[in-house]
Amino acid sequence: FVLADRRGGVIEFDEQNRRLFTLLASQVAIGLQNAQMERSLGALSRLEEELRHQAHHDALTGLANRTLMYTVLARHGEEGRSVMLIDLDDFKTINDSLGHAAGDEVLVLVADRLRSEVHGSDLVVRLGGDEFAVVLHGDPLGQRARHAARAIEIAIAAPMRVAGRDVEIGCSIGIAVGAGDLAPTALIRNADVAMYAAKHDGKGRHVVFEPGMDDAARERLQIISGLRSAVGRAQLSLVYQPIVELASGATVAVEALVRWEHDELGPLSPDRFIPLAEQSGLIVGIGRWILEHACAEVAALTGTHAGRQLELHVNVSPRQIADPGFGALVEHVIDSVGFDPARLVLEVTEQTALSKSETVVANVEQLRAIGVRLALDDFGTGYSSVAAAHRFPINLIKIDQLFIRTLDDGSDSSLVRAILAMADSLGLASVAEGIETAAQMEVLVRLGCPYGQGYLFARPSTMAALVATWAAIAATHDAAMVSG
Repeated sequence: FVLADRRGGVIEFDEQNRRLFTLLASQVAIGLQNAQMERSLGALSRLEEELRHQAHHDALTGLANRTLMYTVLARHGEEGRSVMLIDLDDFKTINDSLGHAAGDEVLVLVADRLRSEVHGSDLVVRLGGDEFAVVLHGDPLGQRARHAARAIEIAIAAPMRVAGRDVEIGCSIGIAVGAGDLAPTALIRNADVAMYAAKHDGKGRHVVFEPGMDDAARERLQIISGLRSAVGRAQLSLVYQPIVELASGATVAVEALVRWEHDELGPLSPDRFIPLAEQSGLIVGIGRWILEHACAEVAALTGTHAGRQLELHVNVSPRQIADPGFGALVEHVIDSVGFDPARLVLEVTEQTALSKSETVVANVEQLRAIGVRLALDDFGTGYSSVAAAHRFPINLIKIDQLFIRTLDDGSDSSLVRAILAMADSLGLASVAEGIETAAQMEVLVRLGCPYGQGYLFARPSTMAALVATWAAIAATHDAAMVSG
């Protein structure tokens, strides 16, 4: 403060003046401090609000996160509500083929489509990765959730323009309905159980939780837990199904198939545990075990099957061939057991054949370089089987048994004839799967299909049982020759 006499004169300030001026200065100082504090508190409040938002929302999509979802469910515990868990189908394929930046772009687009298909009062959540959720209040019977699920399936399935190309992706949705007496954790667990049921039923659909699904969920967890130790505990075994030359009936190859004897659940067929092994990532270790043991067993057959060098077919999942070390693993296995790579045929899916992943491409190039051949399994059942056959460096196709079943009366062979003609034009061999009747085989021979497999020739058996069967056939043939 500067104090001056307006007339310019100098006066003496006594003690009372100084106290007055000091009080005035103190009050002004307090006012200035309060103003500064208000500005600071405003900035602090905005920072707190930003931090609070970040703590309850996903950084990529701006959607609510898991923490906020639990908080909201706890606050609205008295009214009927439903929860939808949404998992994108085969999202990993997009990440592998187009890169993580494109994958993030897909997630943002999915978030926008979810917002547009629900009410403003509903909470849309990103749980992490490619998993989303929607909380719908005032939905005690789940009717709104069912309607929203159908709309979401259609919305997400529409093509997305990502990284300069159209990308399509589906989703699997689990729905759970509950009132105030059902804890948020139980409601979400039920939705999760329903979502896995939707995936198991074929993906691209929604399922509403029912109490009996708990048993299936517990079994799924039991199977996954058991898979982690199945290899080490020698619970897995291999059976083989012959592939025959249709014109002569001679066995030219065997396909290795895995079986599992579970401690509590008993014998498990592959369709019960292979999808779970794929989802959990355990298929990589199991696949290695299958490849090692199958190559070793078939290699030991040299000279035992009428001098014929049998080929070996082994199924390879998309997750296996997308593993960076897969090509090196195959090369190591065939070298370690002395197996001729030209006798090894790896059967891949359409999903693998259409992948543009750099890792998949590198593995395929390495396999071709060492002489391993590739087959496209279940040909004709996918939307892009023909495109896959054209684009992927395969050596043969396996015609799905759905087409073979139509051949019994010999009147519906046009599709099979077209497939065989396409394979022949591409220089590919063909194997007809699931041959069960002589009528089916006769039509296939007439159409010029070179190879086939199915129950008509043999059911999957252990290698020891197959060797015994072959020996008996050879003995019968020799006896016939002698008597002739």
